[in-house]
Amino acid sequence: MQLVLNNGRTLSSVHAAHLKRVQNTCLMCKHMFYIANNKNGDNKLAVKVNDIEKLRDYFFGVVTRSEHHAPKVSEVIYPLLGLVVLQMDEKSDIQVRGTEGATGNILWFTKNGQRYAFRYEHDDDTVEIRKGSYKGEMMSKMDNDTSISELKGIFNEL
Repeated sequence: MQLVLNNGRTLSSVHAAHLKRVQNTCLMCKHMFYIANNKNGDNKLAVKVNDIEKLRDYFFGVVTRSEHHAPKVSEVIYPLLGLVVLQMDEKSDIQVRGTEGATGNILWFTKNGQRYAFRYEHDDDTVEIRKGSYKGEMMSKMDNDTSISELKGIFNEL
């Protein structure tokens, strides 16, 4: 994989792995992204999804994956995304993380100046809200049995 940065330089995934949370713009598609590393040093790109087409593409991928691999959360993801969009801070971004430029299953948003991460937990088939990072303090877990009223309460507590 090669990344084209806004200064015209290209970086291989090896060089990109040395950057931490640096904002860049792809010159080819004008996509904003952040470079970050996971604990194994693998490249992960946090992609801003500021327009409806990008958000729709991301959500379509999450829905498709959940129907096949995570049926216990395949329904709760619909109201979760709605609550994120309605309650996130103005002028903040929804960011999603994937490997090699593809969007993945981690979504970040900011509410009341605090960053939160949603992540799917394979061990118990739930979606977790984590404070600060995808490994941060767990604020809540939810699955298809979580009611919309409960979800609204969880978001009101954030």
